[in-house]
Amino acid sequence: MSYLVAADTGGTFTDFVAFDIHTQRLTCAKSGTTYDDLMRGVMDCLDKSSVNITNASSFKFGTTLVINSYMQRSGARAALVTTQGFRDVLEIRRGNRPVPFDLRYERD
Repeated sequence: MSYLVAADTGGTFTDFVAFDIHTQRLTCAKSGTTYDDLMRGVMDCLDKSSVNITNASSFKFGTTLVINSYMQRSGARAALVTTQGFRDVLEIRRGNRPVPFDLRYERD
């Protein structure tokens, strides 16, 4: 078996999805986000799913915790340092633009 695996740690839940390339079977799991150890939430999902990730050809991980902390102004003091050409990272935000790949799009 070969899996494509993805996990997302959010403010409340950690979501996990594994797709078996050979059988075309999708496996999903959800657990509570564990703030003291984010990987514990992912591992809880992994246990619930019974997927053996040693057979994963791809594992993607994402989180909304950073942007949530920024938007709520609830995190520690931090700085965003970017290289030339990426100064608009915060302006792009969630990427919910009407034309997602228009690099010249401007918010109202």
